[in-house]
Amino acid sequence: MDDFHAFWLIIRSGIYHIHPIPFAVIAIGLGWMTRSYVSAFFGSILASAVYVAFEAFIPTVTDGKPFAMPHFNHAFWYNFMSLSIAFLVVMIAIHAVKSTVMAMRG
Repeated sequence: MDDFHAFWLIIRSGIYHIHPIPFAVIAIGLGWMTRSYVSAFFGSILASAVYVAFEAFIPTVTDGKPFAMPHFNHAFWYNFMSLSIAFLVVMIAIHAVKSTVMAMRG
């Protein structure tokens, strides 16, 4: 139980910093394109990379600030891991609903 508690402490801080609108757009877009649960896994990693790039690029476009790459330290990788898990959950749910609807249609 202590391992789960430590894992949750790492994931929780990353989940609290997810912006819902870009997350939903990326998750729905890539979730709709998944063909299997394995592709949802790799798609979640791709979606996390797209989300990180989007979040780094937005201040450049909206506020005119210079582009700054994120620091690749432990906090970044914990955040990336929590993003990947969140994207994986949403993309698997989308794939499951899509597969169910396609099976019912015949």
